[in-house]
Amino acid sequence: MRAAPIPLQLLVLAFLLLSFDRALAADPLTDPSKVDFKTDIRPILSNRCFACHGPDDSKVESGLRLNEFESATSPADSGSRAIVPGNVNESELIRRIVSNDESERMPPPHFGAKLTEREAELFKQWIASGAKYSKHWSFDQIQSNIPTHAMPADFFPAWHRSPIDLLVLKKLKERGWEPTQEANRSTLLRRLTLDLTGLPPTLEQQSAFQSNTSLNAYEQLVDELLASPALGEHWGRKWLDLARYADSAGYADDPPRTIWAGENCRMGFPFKPLGPSAVCLHPPASRDLSQGGGRAGWHREAG
Repeated sequence: MRAAPIPLQLLVLAFLLLSFDRALAADPLTDPSKVDFKTDIRPILSNRCFACHGPDDSKVESGLRLNEFESATSPADSGSRAIVPGNVNESELIRRIVSNDESERMPPPHFGAKLTEREAELFKQWIASGAKYSKHWSFDQIQSNIPTHAMPADFFPAWHRSPIDLLVLKKLKERGWEPTQEANRSTLLRRLTLDLTGLPPTLEQQSAFQSNTSLNAYEQLVDELLASPALGEHWGRKWLDLARYADSAGYADDPPRTIWAGENCRMGFPFKPLGPSAVCLHPPASRDLSQGGGRAGWHREAG
């Protein structure tokens, strides 16, 4: 006997309840310890407060900067402290953001709307938990997650030579695979030169690499190729393809394109970011190499 099908309404209700539970578990308002300065507080400060109380010294009002802990917790020109860590009632910031008096409310009416109840509650919980500041994520020190002790001592101990190799080795072991043997020097050389310069190795490069007994022979070869004009020619060509290098514009009546000044541009220039601000880095800059209007029209789909 077949079981009766579960009504669609019950499935939808179960899904909604599960989604709500997950959202509730991730909501910082349900757990004050989850309120994070970077993700919950700083975005509000940046959008609603920093225009007058942020990092720009020329625009700071009332002697209050909210982008730094020291300033935010020190007395402002009024003598009040915007933030008193651990004490919501003594924090002037809270009084101002919840005030219904438009002459006191922050942000002021001419700047923006009043903070929502949720935003105000986030500030209260953040201050109650100590008002901890943290730098923008781009200033954080990168924490290493290299599994230095994750591999058994007997799993190809001599194969890895760098922390990145450990990550690769860990994934190989998870999948039940084993690393291949290291390629011979001729193969390594060919792979590297084709990758970096698009050219096969010369006889001189082969002889030099084969006879180099240094432990850093491969790294030395990489440095040599990165400094070669062939590197600039190879990757410069790719860039010209992306910029749609051609003798004519390809639009409308296909007029000639005269902004390239190719005879003046050697591709063996020092590595610097390429973009619409430079045709090449050949000094001195001439009118042919600095036609901003023309460069903006290289690739109309990319702006």
